[in-house]
Amino acid sequence: MAFALGVLGIAAIAPVVVDTVCDKVAGPNTRRGTQRTLRSIREGAGAPARDINFVEEELGEMYVG
Repeated sequence: MAFALGVLGIAAIAPVVVDTVCDKVAGPNTRRGTQRTLRSIREGAGAPARDINFVEEELGEMYVG
């Protein structure tokens, strides 16, 4: 019985843990999240997609991520 309750507790917490990890890896304040946001803006505006690795170089110390 205790094992079943433990498994149920883990199953209930798993979505929260997955969301937290995904936010840390690709959230809006990360480099990957920034690239995804810029890509979606550019695609929505009809601008051609391009590599945005230059962002960190241009912003230097001001870059958050």
